[in-house]
Amino acid sequence: MQKKTLFSLLLLLCFKTIFCQEKTKNSLSNWYDSEIGNHNLAVNNGRLFNDVYPTNKKTNRYFEDEKFLIGEVLFDNQYYNSICINYDLFEDALLIKPYSEKDRNALILIKKRNESFIFKGKKFVNLNYNDAIKNDNVNGYYEEVLTNNSFQFYVKHKKSKREIFAENKVIYEYELRKEYYLFYKSNFHKVDSKNSITKLFPELKTQINNFFLQNNKSFEADRASFMKNLFNYINGLQ
Repeated sequence: MQKKTLFSLLLLLCFKTIFCQEKTKNSLSNWYDSEIGNHNLAVNNGRLFNDVYPTNKKTNRYFEDEKFLIGEVLFDNQYYNSICINYDLFEDALLIKPYSEKDRNALILIKKRNESFIFKGKKFVNLNYNDAIKNDNVNGYYEEVLTNNSFQFYVKHKKSKREIFAENKVIYEYELRKEYYLFYKSNFHKVDSKNSITKLFPELKTQINNFFLQNNKSFEADRASFMKNLFNYINGLQ
């Protein structure tokens, strides 16, 4: 009976140890931040954000909306896993509120010191930060959709603005555009059509054509998901 009790206690202790280790990984930076104070954090570097373009509220300059949410940031090799952020697509800038979402002011994080961030479950990487893949034609933050030993697939989210006259004043509307890039054989390739993909993989032209035929509706509805599935398929064929 004593042996069984001892075994149960050891098993429970082992489980608690594993649980505590995982919990520590997720909360260590939060504990550190609270100890030194949010205003002293290295991530609180940047100029004040000021939106000077009034809109009609039907569109906006952000990834989805104006709301700041808790995200994760890798800045100056320091990981922050609980910080209020938003992504400004018009300026391609990561915005932070150092204290809470209720802060009136936001800062534009210094891009050259920011390696990546996670916002709304999506990972965005600064392609200028990594010298191994730096390219003059591909700059700023890109959503990292797929990465494996053969290639990496990225989506660029961007917004442009235009002036309109409404209610006796000038306001601005924003339009979302997306661009798709594959980092393959040490180069970035824009992939926005079937032809652009078959040029990269001519030996798989038949398989790629068939994939497009079978998933054409998906290509029109959600191009990023379609291409992620396609490149996973191509990776499995190689």
